Formats: sequence, C-alpha cells, structure tokens
Amino acid sequence: MSSKKSPKRLKDLRVSSDWFFNKYVMTASIFLVWISFFDNHNLKEQREMDKTINRMEAQIEDYKSKFEDIRAEEQDLAHNIEKLAREKYKFGAANEDIFIIEPKK
Repeated sequence: MSSKKSPKRLKDLRVSSDWFFNKYVMTASIFLVWISFFDNHNLKEQREMDKTINRMEAQIEDYKSKFEDIRAEEQDLAHNIEKLAREKYKFGAANEDIFIIEPKK
C-alpha cells in the first residue's frame, strides 16, 4: 500500500468542497453573516426591540386597567359628589362634627 492518495480520492475531496466555493453559496453565506451581525437591524437589535415592544405592551395594559378604574370612579363621583366631599376632602355640613379614625399601623 502506498502512502499517496489515489487520484480518484483527491477528485472526491475536490468535488465535495466545490459546493462551498460555489458563487451562489458564497454570496448567500456572506449575506447571512452581514444581516446577522453587521446590519443596523442585526439579531441583537431585533432582540432588544422585541423586549422594548413587550415592555410597552405591558405598560399599555397597565394604563388601560388604570383608565378603567378612573372611569368607574368618575361615574361614581358624578352621582355622589357629596360622598366625594365627605370622604376625600373631609367636608361636612355647618352643624356637623367630623371624626377621622385611622387604623393602627
């Protein structure tokens, strides 16, 4: 047995590596590397934007729930303005005494 490779074996190696050096494969590979790491909208930026979008969507839901609470309070106060004055601002009639009882902490 000789230590030299047979010509057929060398040809097999060359044929199997030719697909990598194909101009279309090289162009696609360079394009994928470019958009993945060097472009303004690379993978890292996309991940950060996704996190920002998720955080903002959570804020929107929080603001919607606060808005609904305020809307309900507004409708309640529209019907009970006297209740608002007594409970929140501690107003009373001229002949009334107001006692404020606070729970112990």
